Amino acid sequence: MPTASSSSKGFSLFELLLVVVLISVLYGVFVHKLSTPKNKIDDALTLKNLTSYLSTLEFRRKVEVICLEPCSSCDLYIDGKKANEEGFKLFKSSPKVYFPDRFGQVRPIDFLPMLSPEGSLSQVCFHYTLRANGSGSHFALEDGKDYYLFNPYMYPVQVVKSFADVSAFFDNSKKLPNDKRDYAH
Repeated sequence: MPTASSSSKGFSLFELLLVVVLISVLYGVFVHKLSTPKNKIDDALTLKNLTSYLSTLEFRRKVEVICLEPCSSCDLYIDGKKANEEGFKLFKSSPKVYFPDRFGQVRPIDFLPMLSPEGSLSQVCFHYTLRANGSGSHFALEDGKDYYLFNPYMYPVQVVKSFADVSAFFDNSKKLPNDKRDYAH
């Protein structure tokens, strides 16, 4: 008959149940991660977090978001290859993209059309590129009542409410010297 001082060589039922529960939880977490396709775009992707989201992806040269007319669906391209099976929604309404012309006037721009694998041209309504060195596309985008300011470097996307703020975003006059005394000797 075993005594209180003798050592037990087996596991108790509680210890076995605890191990089974821990293994089940870990299995459930990892199976969910493995069964979720890697090319599924996160539903939380918005214009405001587009740059930061793209910077978390693994790519060698560049990652792009390209949306074809009528801008109801966008696709993700990593190093030139389409990375998602089904498109994702990025806009509330049909967006307008702005950039200053050579005279400094902020005007709407159009993107170059894209050649489909079937050989037909498709009109592009939005094209954002983030390169491996951290630089990205530089423009302002109007979606609904908001304007999104995309800086060419790894700054967060700014959201402003007026077109005057968009013009100020592109205004380089404060960066240029006004007088000879502004130049360093």
